[in-house]
Amino acid sequence: MGEIIRNNYVLHDTNTQQPLVWRMFQEQTFELIRINEFSSKPSRYKSIYLFTSLEDAQKFIDQDKRDGTNIYSVKLLDESKEVHVASMKLYERIPLNRPTFPAIEEQAVQYWKGVNNIDPVSEFKAELLTESDVIVIETIKGNE
Repeated sequence: MGEIIRNNYVLHDTNTQQPLVWRMFQEQTFELIRINEFSSKPSRYKSIYLFTSLEDAQKFIDQDKRDGTNIYSVKLLDESKEVHVASMKLYERIPLNRPTFPAIEEQAVQYWKGVNNIDPVSEFKAELLTESDVIVIETIKGNE
């Protein structure tokens, strides 16, 4: 307990460790939309990604087959830092096999608006972004 976690942003395929070119393009587009239209929102490049509920964290572990992953209850170290809550599906839903710039731009705008108009509420996985470091309050075991 009490461990401080900082952003360690890396964008690569976790299996091959190769850069994901389309994801890099997508992230850059999301960042440009943020800078130009939502500049008060925290940068995805500088943020720590958190879940807003234990249920969403568990869904993420289950769906991404991250067995043995721990879930942490954390506290922001700098509560003056901006936070943003959006649907992960707005980022995940863009088809990587044939993304188009207008589709990525529209998803980015919806993401930064905090809109959840794609998924039923039951599938809404909220991610919370913050540029604050966080401190671990409690470790909760994930699936084993």
